[in-house]
Amino acid sequence: MVNYINKLKIVSYTMNEPEQKINLKKITDYIWEIPKTGNMNVTIRIFASEKLLAKMIEDRTLLQASNMAQLPGIYKYGCVMPDGHEGFLAR
Repeated sequence: MVNYINKLKIVSYTMNEPEQKINLKKITDYIWEIPKTGNMNVTIRIFASEKLLAKMIEDRTLLQASNMAQLPGIYKYGCVMPDGHEGFLAR
């Protein structure tokens, strides 16, 4: 389910596999955030256009970013750059 960029500047979607809801907050036209939730140690910052973000939503890029944010030693933000993509061994 995708609730794409709305007037509240919040995007939420549920991934098919595994079932997980991730909330995105639009900061600027090219900066998005996934707020710190659950076991995440930091907020995730995503640097991408809407077109690139849509591609990241199609695969597991943002799920992997959420997992990265749970690693020990990460400080302030976990970052996903414009070339972010699903890892080759993610499936």
